[in-house]
Amino acid sequence: MQPGDGPSRPSDNSSSVFDLPDIALSEVDFLEYLFRRARELDALEPIFPGMVFYNVPAYLMKNLWPEKLEQWKKDPELMGFAANESGWKGKLDNLQSRFNTFNRKVTLHKNFVMHGRYSIALCAAIDEQELNTSEVALCWISLQDPEIELIKRDDPASTFAYANQTFSHYRMEGQINLKKDDFKLIPASSYRRFGPVFMMREVTGLGAIALGLLAANGIQLEARQYIQQAGTNRQNGRPRKEDLLLARQYISRLCQEVSSRHALWDRMNSLP
Repeated sequence: MQPGDGPSRPSDNSSSVFDLPDIALSEVDFLEYLFRRARELDALEPIFPGMVFYNVPAYLMKNLWPEKLEQWKKDPELMGFAANESGWKGKLDNLQSRFNTFNRKVTLHKNFVMHGRYSIALCAAIDEQELNTSEVALCWISLQDPEIELIKRDDPASTFAYANQTFSHYRMEGQINLKKDDFKLIPASSYRRFGPVFMMREVTGLGAIALGLLAANGIQLEARQYIQQAGTNRQNGRPRKEDLLLARQYISRLCQEVSSRHALWDRMNSLP
């Protein structure tokens, strides 16, 4: 991909093989949906982008940027949330991507950006030349802006191919000016409350998918109890430790029992 080129994508969601889940689903119903789709398709690839979308950017918009959620509903499609940067280790003080509140210019250095027309980027807030440590910026980025450089990630765990379509992830660099409706400053304390929940939601979502894939391969585990328990805890605010431990057990079992699997499973299984 050349600098300034946006990622290729289907012209509309109806032609995409990658599921766009109904964000109105309850947390229990969403985990049930993930389990059922994985069991039906025996594949992670068409389900994964939608799982990430429901768990992270949709959840973020519902809780921190409802105005953008209403805009998204007018033209719904898969999109991601770009937070990860080299060396940031999940700490807001380490963010190198910056949004200047004086001139509305955003400077981006992101490692994982999901395929799509748009992405929400997490950035440090700058008031003219001073770092604003009490707030962070949510920035709505057009990935088709000519000033944005996207570099496709080539690691197998970041590429999802299914039925002759590919859903990729990218590194992103660039500097652009945003319209006044395309950013929102939020208290850093609010993000710190929600940020750790994003990974918990993804892990428990992958647990439901792992259960479905195991079922598709003839290994029946107690899915109903996990879906009800983890979904209820998610609905109440955040998954609990036991939900995460169960999800990790299912992922480990998948890596042991299913030889034909996406590389993401092994990456997840190797995490401490």
